[in-house]
Amino acid sequence: MSEVDWDNMIDVESKVIRLQAFFRGKLTLKQLESDAKEIKRKINPSSNIPEYTAVEYFVFSLKSRGLTPESFFRICDSTYTKSVPVEVFKNKIASLKIKLADTQIRRLVLIFDEDMEGTISLAEFQNTLETFGFSAERHIDPSNPSTPYKPFPLRTMNHLIDVFKQKGGSADSFYNSSAKDRQGRMTMLGIEQSLMNMMPAIQIKQVEAIKLYVDPRKTGAVTKETFVQAIERSQKEMRQESTDF
Repeated sequence: MSEVDWDNMIDVESKVIRLQAFFRGKLTLKQLESDAKEIKRKINPSSNIPEYTAVEYFVFSLKSRGLTPESFFRICDSTYTKSVPVEVFKNKIASLKIKLADTQIRRLVLIFDEDMEGTISLAEFQNTLETFGFSAERHIDPSNPSTPYKPFPLRTMNHLIDVFKQKGGSADSFYNSSAKDRQGRMTMLGIEQSLMNMMPAIQIKQVEAIKLYVDPRKTGAVTKETFVQAIERSQKEMRQESTDF
């Protein structure tokens, strides 16, 4: 074989090696991106919930305009009725040039106005922000501003305790009947399914509020001890004269 042929072979081999390295790099990058998404999902399971994503995008879009969610509501509620018609809410998003897709706006309306009355009350608005952890200002009770404020997740937990009493259930029985992970811990999906079986008319924000209170670090699953402690903590906090928020 001539020297020229050897040179050509070496050149081809070098190109093949470079191509292999390029594609290995691409595959590695894709794997890293996939791993990062999985880690994010495990760290914050709520990020997979369409309602969470819609509220998150809404809040960050407002922030880019120098607004908090609460200040946006005050802009919509020009007559101080503590209630905003859905059409006014949507029109104000458009007039302030808040960059949201139509699907995101529809999702927002569904979660803010879950009773589908055509209006978004201040209480509904605040409850949704608290459920997904996006409150930017201190909240008060719209119906009685002088009373100590109890956050929505806390109130929802105590409603769950009332349902236990009405149905003759308990924290133990609820935990035992809910789906578990491989470590025997109650999963957030298990809580969701058990809540919907117990209370078919329960709202999405109520389910998410209970999950947030029980699993504030968003690990995705809790032990029986942690769940029982959450129940006891909520009872204690409701008895307190004031609640930090």
